Amino acid sequence: MRLAPPGDRGSRGECNPGARLSEADVREVRRLYKHGFSKHELAARYGMSPYSIYEIVFRRTWAHLDEEE
Repeated sequence: MRLAPPGDRGSRGECNPGARLSEADVREVRRLYKHGFSKHELAARYGMSPYSIYEIVFRRTWAHLDEEE
């Protein structure tokens, strides 16, 4: 098994082959949540679990992504 070099976290964001959202989608999720959409509504809209939406909104995932670029 090959280990990643120190400090290398692998592919982030859209470069990760397992990514289900684009950077634009992530920004939209965060914006809609701020405007009153619930985690359950957003989960249904994007085909994800409410917990995944929670992780995006509170920057546990996609933390490298600034609000506006």
